[in-house]
Amino acid sequence: MAGVFLLLKPKQNARTFFLENHRILIHLAVQTFLWIFSRVALSHIFKDNPGAFFETPHSMPDFVQRMWTGEAHWAMEKPIRFLCLFGGVWIIPLLTWKWQNASAKKLMLVGLIYLSALCFRSNMMETRVYNEFNVILIVTTIIGLHGFLKKSRGIQSLSRHP
Repeated sequence: MAGVFLLLKPKQNARTFFLENHRILIHLAVQTFLWIFSRVALSHIFKDNPGAFFETPHSMPDFVQRMWTGEAHWAMEKPIRFLCLFGGVWIIPLLTWKWQNASAKKLMLVGLIYLSALCFRSNMMETRVYNEFNVILIVTTIIGLHGFLKKSRGIQSLSRHP
């Protein structure tokens, strides 16, 4: 998904967009078809297997709601502490939004899509679900801090010279 967002060339009209992005769009369509086909096939093949989830991965909306009410959740006594995940570094790309370049902003969109999907299909209390997100987080943090430092140094250097 990140590769698609970074490789797509935005254009003003649909015709130009499809002409300049046709190869990546074909790849995207084929990969989407293969994923849906394999997902449906595997679900059908294994539909009668016994067993149940040992976790409740679909409880993240309830968890987020309890972050604001202060109620305990099965996964965490005080859900608001979840915002301290990874030392709260996830806030840096948001705080440095105006210093993010176009690629970083696209990656942040990918991160939002990824987190939205996690919210409904995973147990977000397990750090292993963040492997892909951590790459996005680190890259956008570095880009944002670099942009901020570059801008602040430029302002400082202007103030040193009359």
